[in-house]
Amino acid sequence: MLQSLGYVRATIDDGDGVWWEPSSAEREERIAFRLDRQAKTLESDTTLRFVITEEALTGAVGSPEVMREQRRHILNLLESKRNLTVQVLRTETYRNPARGAGLTVLLFGEKGAPVGFSTVVFGPSTYFDQEPDTAALLRGFRRVQELALSPKDSVRLIKEVDHA
Repeated sequence: MLQSLGYVRATIDDGDGVWWEPSSAEREERIAFRLDRQAKTLESDTTLRFVITEEALTGAVGSPEVMREQRRHILNLLESKRNLTVQVLRTETYRNPARGAGLTVLLFGEKGAPVGFSTVVFGPSTYFDQEPDTAALLRGFRRVQELALSPKDSVRLIKEVDHA
């Protein structure tokens, strides 16, 4: 949801011909889908809270220019979206219950029960709508929030990494 265009392209390119047969049409469809989903999410007035790993800021995706674009994209989103909070989970953080996993919990307030999902590199994401599962995902998310830098310190780190 926070990926810049260059970062989206680079991650899709990394999987092209590995997780699916190489196809320019499918590549462009995957990019368009991801950007459309991102735009719809970020344009909403819903409260959005993200915890990203430090690897998302310092990893080797695409090129150094792509990574610089990614960091600046996150900073620009934080400046323009008042409903958005981003926290960074440092690499050296111990006791991370979600290490190596991506998780999402969607809370609908009075409009419906929570839904969660866990992403994987290959295959479909797993969706959860049963209370014990969504409660566990929410506990996991809250724990990584507690372990992560504060939103203010996260912005400071993103800027430091960008200027290093």
